[in-house]
Amino acid sequence: MSWPRIAALVLVSLTLPPNLEAPPEEPLERGACPLTGALAEAWTPRTAVVRGLRVRLNGLGARTHANWVLFRLPFDADQTKRIRHVRFSAGSASRTDVGALRVGSMCFPFPSDGSVDRWALYTTSGVGSTERFRWHPAPPTNDPTIAGINVPTRVANHVACGRDEGHLRDPEDWTLTIDWEER
Repeated sequence: MSWPRIAALVLVSLTLPPNLEAPPEEPLERGACPLTGALAEAWTPRTAVVRGLRVRLNGLGARTHANWVLFRLPFDADQTKRIRHVRFSAGSASRTDVGALRVGSMCFPFPSDGSVDRWALYTTSGVGSTERFRWHPAPPTNDPTIAGINVPTRVANHVACGRDEGHLRDPEDWTLTIDWEER
């Protein structure tokens, strides 16, 4: 292909806006607070593996911060008198160390920001070395039973460019392993 033809295709691509319409989403039902009653005398270690609840990868472009994978926690993150020593480990069945830059309707390979274990994890209280939702410019929720992974825009662009075969959009593809102590 000649350089003038490539330049013409790039210009046409820049004039065609990508389809950025996000599908409508039902609001998440607020989670129940499973820890009630009197405080126990001793701390009990717990472990849970939860699947993704919702994946939102519609924030495309250069840098939107609006891409999330949300998980339902087995506890209320605001109950800091009942939970402690919380550790999270996120994973995906698909590769997450991917990236693309989307300009207009054109997609270009772009360096990865690292895999899911390097991305920011958020809760309402900042429990277990997470960031607080209220510190984020586009928080997806204020529900204390939700943890959210903020997905880099370059990964959402990679998905929107059709380079991952739709797996990263599937909530079942994502897991969050949680270790904590409760009383």
